[in-house]
Amino acid sequence: MDPGKLEQAFAELLEAEGQGLFRYLYWALGREEDARDALQEVLIRIHRNLASLRDETSLKKWVYRIATNVAHDHRRIRSRGAQTFGTHDPAVIEGAAVSARRPDDEVADRETHERLEKGLAALPEELRQALLLHTLGGMKYREVAEALGWPIGTVTSRIHKARMMLQEMLGDVM
Repeated sequence: MDPGKLEQAFAELLEAEGQGLFRYLYWALGREEDARDALQEVLIRIHRNLASLRDETSLKKWVYRIATNVAHDHRRIRSRGAQTFGTHDPAVIEGAAVSARRPDDEVADRETHERLEKGLAALPEELRQALLLHTLGGMKYREVAEALGWPIGTVTSRIHKARMMLQEMLGDVM
């Protein structure tokens, strides 16, 4: 593929998947700074290797597989203290400014967000990984299975188990 087409393909990919990748990395790593660093690394890897992609229909799976590998590497080498799964600012997750709201609504949202963070942190990594790829990555079960190299039954059962565990931990939030 010529360099001009590669740059165009990369720009289109960034437009289509940039926000989703950030949200996935944010929840996978638990901190905005780590998600931004990981996203930068993911984009560099994609840019360097885009020309070697043979099947354009598997682009999304390929991109999220890279993101999963980068997130795994970041978690493994991170030597900081206790892990938290996010800030308490919903604007970070949504990528947009929060509109003016009633203070009690903001407190309730913050409490829900904190409970969700703790619930996600308590999930085993393989359950959290499958759930995040499906919910935040917008991937179908089959795409998650292909991206992670797991049988589809494994993906289905892990996502179901993750949801059940979260529901048990969070109760009325879910």
